[in-house]
Amino acid sequence: MYRAYSRYLKNMMIKGEKERMRDAHFYQIKIPMLFFAGTRDPFCDIAKLKEVLGRLDYSRHLVTIDGGNHSFDLPFAALPL
Repeated sequence: MYRAYSRYLKNMMIKGEKERMRDAHFYQIKIPMLFFAGTRDPFCDIAKLKEVLGRLDYSRHLVTIDGGNHSFDLPFAALPL
C-alpha cells in the first residue's frame, strides 16, 4: 500500500532555490511511498527527486505528469479535444 506525500514533496524544494534540498524528513518515513510530479513544476527538479528516491530504504514509486505544473494542470494545447 502506498501513501501520497505531496505536502512533503512540496516542501522538498523552494521555488528559485532548487539547489537547496530539504529532504531529511523522507528518510524518517518507514512505509511505502507514492510520489507525483509535474514536468513543468517550478518547485520540483525531477532529476534531483529521482536521486533522493534512490536513497530511500522503503518501496517508492514516482508518477510524472507530462506537461503538468505544480497543481498537475496541463497547458490548454495538451488537453484532449
